Amino acid sequence: MNKKGWTKRWKNVSEWWGKLNSPWTPSLGEYKIYEKFLKKTTNFKDKDRKMLILGATALLRELGYKYGYQITLIDINQEMVKDQTRFLGLKIPKEKVVIGDWLEMDKIFKNQQFDVIAADHSVINVKFKNWPKLYKNIQNLLKPDGSVLWATTVYNHRKHGQVKDLVKSYRPNKSEKDRFIRIYKLFGNPKFHDKNHGFHFGQADKEIGKLAKKKSFSKEQINEMKLNLGNWTSVILQKKKFEDFTKKYFKIIDNQKDKSHHFYKYQQLYLLKHKKSPKRSVSWKTIAEVWPDLKPPLRPSKGEMRIYERYLKQIIKQKKGKLTALLFGLTTEIRDMLAKYGVFVTMIDVNPEMVKVTESLCQQKNRKEKVVIDDWLKFNLNKKFDIILGDHVFGNVEFKKQQRLWRQIKKHLKSDGYLITDVHLRALNKKIGLKQFIEKYRRSKILKKNREEKWYWLYSLVYNNPVFFKRKIKSVLWPSVEELLRQTKKRNIDLSMAEAREIADDVHIDRPCWFMLPMKKEFEKELKKYFTMIDSDINRKHSVYRCYRIYFAKSK
Repeated sequence: MNKKGWTKRWKNVSEWWGKLNSPWTPSLGEYKIYEKFLKKTTNFKDKDRKMLILGATALLRELGYKYGYQITLIDINQEMVKDQTRFLGLKIPKEKVVIGDWLEMDKIFKNQQFDVIAADHSVINVKFKNWPKLYKNIQNLLKPDGSVLWATTVYNHRKHGQVKDLVKSYRPNKSEKDRFIRIYKLFGNPKFHDKNHGFHFGQADKEIGKLAKKKSFSKEQINEMKLNLGNWTSVILQKKKFEDFTKKYFKIIDNQKDKSHHFYKYQQLYLLKHKKSPKRSVSWKTIAEVWPDLKPPLRPSKGEMRIYERYLKQIIKQKKGKLTALLFGLTTEIRDMLAKYGVFVTMIDVNPEMVKVTESLCQQKNRKEKVVIDDWLKFNLNKKFDIILGDHVFGNVEFKKQQRLWRQIKKHLKSDGYLITDVHLRALNKKIGLKQFIEKYRRSKILKKNREEKWYWLYSLVYNNPVFFKRKIKSVLWPSVEELLRQTKKRNIDLSMAEAREIADDVHIDRPCWFMLPMKKEFEKELKKYFTMIDSDINRKHSVYRCYRIYFAKSK
């Protein structure tokens, strides 16, 4: 069909849709359920919350605006958007309209952009073979703590209806909902479903018309029996099948229906979230979810911060005037320290979610800072700084790419500038095997109560054990919940999920995660190619900190 044809068709659909009421559009009961879900999931402290609506449903747009969301809607039908906008009960300021395909959203929007994604019966208009792509797009666009408001048509009857029963049970002057129920009883009938779960309303109407004509029903009666949707096809699944598919991508938090009429058993509303089960996917890029709960030694300790501060004071004595700093990452402890001394800091991080999380964890209120979302290896600020800082930056960059990181640091540091960075080095701790460690953990009350002692032995496990350490790439597998479970399963070692979560401080990483850990001599050899080393020190409170060395160096 040419462009003119499509335009005409969309216009007809939008005009027809505009004349419809419930059950074609959300009922008052469904509105209340949507509102309940939205109240449940809205973070009212966040003043910059965003909602994406698949389609142009006026009710969802009004509801999102009512709860303070910045509304973006996407629909392929420009005419539908125009007509639905006319039906709005209020004017929504700064509403953004995107004319586009739901399956192409990954090319239109940035990842993790929306707090809420809402769709009223949108998925039934997408071919089932494209559902995985649609769901993945929604997964990627949704923030880690975001929610999906999802309504769809499903059926739950064990035995599907037959056309002959539908015609036989016909009673004139029934309500629109009762008419729908008669047709919906045909859901699941293979005569009207294709292999991709598409229910063909036109075929059902045709069969109803044929049989009713044989039974000598009038034209008016036949029209009342049918839904008269032409060749309309919708993807309709049995409720359990729909939920099983959805659970592959999301966790179902709630599921409700309008109880005002038995018709609504076919119309189900869902509140969905990213999977938060123990097997949830949390990568280093999305570590924002667990970051607030981490404690030393996984975040800078007080002893380490005293070393950072000592080096910073030396720089302040040497350099006069206002200092500028560049921070790799968003480490809150370093930001608070810089704020204490009035240092303006620019921060580089690839993960926008970490910005919000770390903002709430900072103690100093009067901070002078700027955030740049970019890759450490690719950014270019066209500016040089007095100080560059970073906490465990090198551990997150592959060894083969670390020369690029060194060049980035040099490129953005003044000729008389300083580098302060904490580096995780592989120390030759006591050797211990995986089974030995788990047995030791179970026996020891100290390891259960003292996080530093526990991580000392965990590091001993990964530093020298070939199961975790790969000498060729100078890297260790991070002992996340999933990694501990993987390795124990391979070796038939009994380890429960609860124990794995306790040992790993509930850090979940769905795939093997390598952390780069050089020996002290190896790192210092690279450092001295670019800098003159002034000093280095460790927190001496506990043996675990021997592997965390803070370096203080000056540009050559």
